Amino acid sequence: MPRRARAVLLGLTMSLAACADDQPTLTVVDTFTGQLSSGSVSAHSFFASSDGDVVVGFDTLSGSGITIGAYFGTPDGDGCVEQASYAPVTEASELVLSIGEPGDYCVALYDIGLLGTVTIDYEITVVHP
Repeated sequence: MPRRARAVLLGLTMSLAACADDQPTLTVVDTFTGQLSSGSVSAHSFFASSDGDVVVGFDTLSGSGITIGAYFGTPDGDGCVEQASYAPVTEASELVLSIGEPGDYCVALYDIGLLGTVTIDYEITVVHP
């Protein structure tokens, strides 16, 4: 193989290898639904395949002007161990946080004392790596 052809081939191989490191992270969208009543907590788990941003969108909170709390954490049995808390959260709110490694994570919704006797339906979307 001529020297120039080997140099071009080597350059192309190195370019392809460099591109492999810049591959976009696969994004997963999980949708969770449920109900939340006075004094309750509702948790949902998901697996993130790499580090990156997690976006939690509060698509639906039934009832006018409903305000709740939410936290992000790691699953523990049927629950979620809190690592970062957010309150107040209303319909159309969005939480963005970064995770440093792949693994099992969870998001929990909870009553901050404002639901009274009301039970709400909710739908959240979790976008993660």
